[in-house]
Amino acid sequence: MGNPQRALLYLVAALKEGSNWGPPLLEASRLYRQLGNTVAELESLELLVEALSVTPSSEVPHLLIEVELLLPRPDPASPLHCGTQSQVKHLLASRCLQKGRAEDAAEHYLDLLALLLDGSEPKKFSPPPCPPGPCMPEVFLEAAAALIQAGRAQDALTVCEELLSRTSSLLPKMPWLWEDARKGTKESPHCPPWVSATYLLQGQAWVQLGAQKEAISEFSRCLELLFQATPKDKEQGPASNCEQGCSSNVALQQLRAAALISRGLEWVASGQDAKALQDFLLSVQVCPGNRDASFHLLQTLRRLNRRDEATALWRRLEAQTKLPQENATWSLPLYLETCLSWIHPPDCETLLEEFQTSLPEPCDL
Repeated sequence: MGNPQRALLYLVAALKEGSNWGPPLLEASRLYRQLGNTVAELESLELLVEALSVTPSSEVPHLLIEVELLLPRPDPASPLHCGTQSQVKHLLASRCLQKGRAEDAAEHYLDLLALLLDGSEPKKFSPPPCPPGPCMPEVFLEAAAALIQAGRAQDALTVCEELLSRTSSLLPKMPWLWEDARKGTKESPHCPPWVSATYLLQGQAWVQLGAQKEAISEFSRCLELLFQATPKDKEQGPASNCEQGCSSNVALQQLRAAALISRGLEWVASGQDAKALQDFLLSVQVCPGNRDASFHLLQTLRRLNRRDEATALWRRLEAQTKLPQENATWSLPLYLETCLSWIHPPDCETLLEEFQTSLPEPCDL
């Protein structure tokens, strides 16, 4: 009814009176998110994780008939379903990462991986209320991205190595899997995006550690796998939570652009602008809608003194900035959004203005 403040009052009352704290706490976190109160939202999720981790004591007296016993168990898609401890832990970790709380996100993701890998939680889970949710490789990738964001590159490499050890056994089969997918005899395998994304994150970890050669090697391995993938946009089986609203083609385009831009930036850092130019040109071709690729290309053309090409690109970018911005109809996996944020050029508008001032004044006839 559009009145979250009143809803919160009822939830507080429910918490005071009820014996089951899960649904009110989860709904409170959603309402705080709607109100933009991030601190309260995360505190609600932390309390919910704690509540779900408590094992009921047999010594505590129970009512003969509790309200919860009179009602059917809520459907997993219902707002009353608060899920398992791992589901809520993932929701808490991902929200911390989205809100820039990288240190907290890293710790929550490490706790989540420990919880999932000790065998007490299912290996495939969905954060409520969005089934079927992310599977284990995606949780590993989000955890690695959070660790890099928190400045813990070495820990991120450890997480990536663990994921590769669990998925790389499929790699020798990849050429046949992709050939079957192209012929339509089998579904496109999901392993290559996971493995290539792992190489991308390893490359970013090496960048943070200052190991340029290793970073370029990982970005190249990522690209080698990515350019084997030719998925179709049509739905093939249930999508994971991070793929909902995002076609496999869009995700792969952005993943390729991220790897090309990342490698190009390393070429720039080593003073090899000609190689960087090749990567930035290719990134614009494989992902035309990625403005970051165009801005990096503009800077490189300018450094190489290729003025005519730089001017033509600048005019296209200027024209695009004057067009009304359309809201994207798709979303990207959280780990990929995080990677793209690392390669975003700073202050694009200032770059366009600086380039405009460097252009020669038109001659009056």
